[in-house]
Amino acid sequence: MPNIEELNEVIATRPDYADAYFNRAVLYTQERRYEEALADYAKVIELNPTDTGAYNNRGNLYIFFNRAEEAISDFNAAIALNEVDPDAYYNRAILFTEMGRLEEALADYDTAIEKNFQDPAVHFNRAMVLLRQGDWENALDDLATTIKLRPDHADSYVARANVYTDLRKYQEALDDYSLAIRIRPNFFIAHFNRANLLYGLGYLEEALKDYSKVLEINPKEVNAWVSRGNLLDDLERYDEALADYSQAIELQPNGADARFNRAIVLKKLERYDEALEDYSTIIEQNPGEAEAYNNRGNLLCDLGREEEALADYEQAIINRPDYAEGYINRAIVLKALGRIGEAREDYQRAIAINPDLRGVMEV
Repeated sequence: MPNIEELNEVIATRPDYADAYFNRAVLYTQERRYEEALADYAKVIELNPTDTGAYNNRGNLYIFFNRAEEAISDFNAAIALNEVDPDAYYNRAILFTEMGRLEEALADYDTAIEKNFQDPAVHFNRAMVLLRQGDWENALDDLATTIKLRPDHADSYVARANVYTDLRKYQEALDDYSLAIRIRPNFFIAHFNRANLLYGLGYLEEALKDYSKVLEINPKEVNAWVSRGNLLDDLERYDEALADYSQAIELQPNGADARFNRAIVLKKLERYDEALEDYSTIIEQNPGEAEAYNNRGNLLCDLGREEEALADYEQAIINRPDYAEGYINRAIVLKALGRIGEAREDYQRAIAINPDLRGVMEV
């Protein structure tokens, strides 16, 4: 294909040569000169109103500019001009998916496949829509087809592994995550999801390796710092857990999970003032949070500061009126303070919400 300068010369001498505008639009798109590409595709359509490629390509540019209705109009025009060409169906399906119009997307993916669309991505994308609809069986079929057509498609292995995990077919899931990693060794989400699965299955050392790999790939991934911190906490490697939670907090100061979990570990290490500070920060950032009030109340109770603990339990219950743990903890403190009638009322409220708490205390 000629370069842009050469095409400019052609257009200067032959201003009605549609192919020159089309080729220049392709080059403009490659150079991210999208507005100029749109103008050239419009010129192609003006000169040759039956050019389905121009409608398709302009439709894709409209998607980039979030001009959905104009994109649909172009794809509709391409289909009207050539009903057997699968490209417009495929492109329109992608747009319908982004718009949440899933039934229309599925219909277009089906048509593209019927018309022999060659890219395995059509099966993968249809699988993603089917998963959003909860149709795991047909999604698995599409993922298997994608893998058959393109055995190195790592995303398909991860997507299938996610489904296997939901179906509790854990070995199959682990196998697929491992295949994805073999294809793409630095595939962040494959390592992260495999780590989560290994963690859930109790393979802590193996999970630890995967979390560490995730952080090697992307040191700014907050969820991995928190997850590895949780695992290190389970392994009673508290100082390392604290370091991971602190790193997560540094990256995301308003993230409640890391600070909440750090407070729990600080309490285990009897660093009570620091734990109180973390709970107080969570409450300051999220005043509607019930569990932070409850946990701070527990810590205050352990420190003999019962009246402050009662105030925290009260706020936890205000924030979440069905919070059984808040009622039972307040009942325990009320009983210790000799306020038996109030303790009995809270106990009854707690077991009404969660009968499993029956017998936790005597009132």
